[in-house]
Amino acid sequence: MQEIIYRKEYPVNFYEVGIDEKLIPFSLFNYFQDIAAEHAVNLGFGREDLMKMNKFWILSRMAMEVKEKFFIIQLTGLPTILNYSG
Repeated sequence: MQEIIYRKEYPVNFYEVGIDEKLIPFSLFNYFQDIAAEHAVNLGFGREDLMKMNKFWILSRMAMEVKEKFFIIQLTGLPTILNYSG
């Protein structure tokens, strides 16, 4: 069985941050959707897998509660470094 927790690193692009150099929520949600799709493929529930079973899944809503702070420590080029501060 595949691991339930799935991790992936992303470079943060300059157009994914606001003028305050913080990741905008829209970009973070895009990361969430991307990693959820990859995780589903790894677990055997990707788009092609579900089509074979005549099934599909829909993301109907998304909510986020931030418990830890993230901040960008360098915005000089690609990839930007995203650093954790707890």
